[in-house]
Amino acid sequence: MINDNLIVEIIDVLKYKEKRNYGFTSGRDFAALSYRLNSDVSFTYNGKTVKATTDTICFFPKDITYSKTGIPDDLIVFHFYVYSDLFEDILFFKPDDTEKYKHLFLEALKIWEEKRQGYKYKATSYFYEILFNMQSDGAFILDNSDKDILKAKDEIERNFKNADYKIADLAFTLHMSEAYLRRKFKKLIGISPKKYLIRRKITQAQIMLKSTYFTQSEIALKCGFSDVKYFRYAFKEQTGLTIREYLKKQS
Repeated sequence: MINDNLIVEIIDVLKYKEKRNYGFTSGRDFAALSYRLNSDVSFTYNGKTVKATTDTICFFPKDITYSKTGIPDDLIVFHFYVYSDLFEDILFFKPDDTEKYKHLFLEALKIWEEKRQGYKYKATSYFYEILFNMQSDGAFILDNSDKDILKAKDEIERNFKNADYKIADLAFTLHMSEAYLRRKFKKLIGISPKKYLIRRKITQAQIMLKSTYFTQSEIALKCGFSDVKYFRYAFKEQTGLTIREYLKKQS
């Protein structure tokens, strides 16, 4: 998990397009957090190679040496100093809700480029909001003792479209009590497994609503809701908007 007392100083927020097929980085005194807008690149470091594709969020600690191969590589990146403990390894994270993160990075970039009074504070607030969402989405679960929660997320991903799937089924699969699962899940992810399950259903529903191909009843069925009435209630509870208000905002 990430340190709740993390202190950073944002150096810059910029949009960058790599023109070279190969690059080498060594010994920077600052860290970087980036969102890949259009990428198909590989990073080699500490004897291993990891691929970063479009919509991947990448964290690079200071003082790390790595090489990069491949193009395209278009990204938005925060460069920042760290004044408390943070990871010493590179982190790659592919979120389910890519639009949420893309929006936050773009807003931070806009604020930084406009440079109105207080822009550093506002950009920093977006940075912390990105970290908050990454924490909630399980990006920082690195310890082996927390792999049960990664498995729990995978199980939810496989089963969230099933209206009959319950947290009791998840706990049974993981061979743990529901109470223990709730405590551990909430500690690491920040919300209960039930709320995470509903949020996953709503994220899928939002994608389907944007397509305009499906009725609300069809979406409710395909996203694992027992009926359209409960789907509408859960959507408002999760997003703060009715489905009609959400669609109007998207148009």
